[in-house]
Formats: sequence, C-alpha cells, structure tokens
Amino acid sequence: MGVDPLAPLPGRPSLGPLKTDLSPALRATLLRWVETQLLPTQAGDRVLAVATALDIPLLDAFADEDVIGSLEYFWRESDGQLLDVVHATLHVLANSGIVFRPPQPYEEVEKHLALGRSVWQATATGLVRRVEAATQAALEWTTMTADAASAELKEAWEKATSREGDPSDAWDHAIKAVEAVLIPIVVPTQVGPHLGHVLGQLDRHGQLWEPGLRYNQTKPPDSSPRSPVEALVGVLRLIYPNPDRHVGPGHRTPTAAEARVVVQLAMTVVQWAREGLIVKR
Repeated sequence: MGVDPLAPLPGRPSLGPLKTDLSPALRATLLRWVETQLLPTQAGDRVLAVATALDIPLLDAFADEDVIGSLEYFWRESDGQLLDVVHATLHVLANSGIVFRPPQPYEEVEKHLALGRSVWQATATGLVRRVEAATQAALEWTTMTADAASAELKEAWEKATSREGDPSDAWDHAIKAVEAVLIPIVVPTQVGPHLGHVLGQLDRHGQLWEPGLRYNQTKPPDSSPRSPVEALVGVLRLIYPNPDRHVGPGHRTPTAAEARVVVQLAMTVVQWAREGLIVKR
C-alpha cells in the first residue's frame, strides 16, 4: 500500500492535484536516495544492472567509475530520467536477494513521493501511477477470485499504471478479462469466440438478455425491456476493439489515461458478470 499524500491543514486551501514534475526539494531527496544506493564502492554490480536496465550506452572496456559517470550524467539530465533511475534501482534491489532492515528501500522512496504529491508511487518492484485508495481496493476485490479474468485484470492494471507500462497491451488484457467472463455466458458455443461476438449477440438480440440492472428514471421515456442491455452494450463498445489493433483510418495508439479508464470499465463488467446478473431471459 502507498502512503496517502499530505492533506491541507483545516481551513487552508487545497494543495492542488498530484504533480507530474519534481519540486526542487523532492528532486534533491531522490538524488540523495539514488546516490546512497548506487555510489558506494560495493554497489558496482547494482550500478551495472541499473545501467543495463536503462540501456545506457557504455564502452566495450569500462571501469566502474565510467559506469557511475554515465549513469550520474543520465539521472541529472531531467526529472523523467531521474525517476527512470529510481524505478530501475527499485527493481534491481527487489531482485538482488538482499534482506533489508526496515524500512524497505521502496518505503523510503514512497514516503517522499507522497509528501511531494507525486503522481508516482513507489512499490517493491518499481514506480507505478498513484491511484485513489478506493480504486486500488476495487482492483484487489475484483481480482480475489483466482481465475483467468483476474489474471488478465492484474496484467492489464500493471501495463496501465507501471512507469514502463504499455497502454495498448493493457487494453488487450482488459478485453481478455471481459471475454473470460462473458463468452461462457453469452456465446458459449461460438467457434473462435471474441468480444465482438458477445457484442453482436447482445446488440442484435438484446431483448433476450437480462442485465440485472434497470434504469432508475421515474419519468418517461420508460425503459423498454431492451434498454438496460443497451447500457451494457455501450460499455462494451467503449472497451472493444482496441484502437491499436487494426491498421486503417481509425488506427491510433491509446494513451495511458485511456488505458486506465478501460481497465476500470473492464473491472466493472467482470464484477457485473460474477454477481450473476447477466442472464438469458
């Protein structure tokens, strides 16, 4: 779990949104942490591992000080590159086999990132996008069941929030999570099924399906038997297809923000299906 960002004092203005950049104080703090982890003479293997992870060019024949110099030049160039070094260092430390005394390295970093209201949160294996506690709790609740949908959602979330994430891949895994729960319900006998088949069935034969939810409006227009299914279809159309899937006029690479929203929509649909609400009339 991450540390909650600092809240304003009672009666004081809001501290504003989370920050994508680093304040001078936070940058200095992270620099000090990086130097503590990478500059000691016994940290040579660790330094080389971080340089390798970040693909920092090195000469064929190099001394330890050459690696340190190249890495130090890299992390001082920009906030983004400093964060890349922090991310890679956390990952290397997590796989080093070293048993650290509390606090763990990532806990030290997370304390300062949270105080600095950074959009990035430190975990044992690297930096991820900071999200509200309720969103994180919803993910954990939805993925408690050990099945294919949970595995796909976890992978989708990692790809959508990790510093080295892949929004398009996150979107693909979100689709697979929804397919895992809806295909057995909606098109169980379909050969080579995918979410497009589910959409087609619900769109063309919506009157045959009960989504378990009703529009709560009390005034006309009244909901037809089909209308609530159209709401489910609308959600699925936001999820499917991935705009990065096919080459053509509509092809584009999704943004990280879009991917995060799509993964959360997929979480909703997965829970919707698991509650047993989506059934044939």
